[in-house]
Amino acid sequence: MKPSVFPTARFAIEGDSVVLVISVPKGSQPVYYSNNVPYIRHLTDARPANPHEVLDRVTEYLERSVNSLEESEPDEKMQLYSGLARILVEY
Repeated sequence: MKPSVFPTARFAIEGDSVVLVISVPKGSQPVYYSNNVPYIRHLTDARPANPHEVLDRVTEYLERSVNSLEESEPDEKMQLYSGLARILVEY
């Protein structure tokens, strides 16, 4: 996965069975890639994204980021710029 995700795993007992519970926290990026295929969340599932969906998600993400920049401190702006640069370099 790119960017990386960090799920947690734990075991639970349900009746006579041991169950593996995997929790994946909500990510902060608009699109995630696996084997160079973009995926987006749809309700409780992930599915391959269509090109227009990738553009829509990235556009919304950038608009939110720009709006938050207007209200943020200089250090937060630099962190956002660094994060965006990292995303662009990775892809």
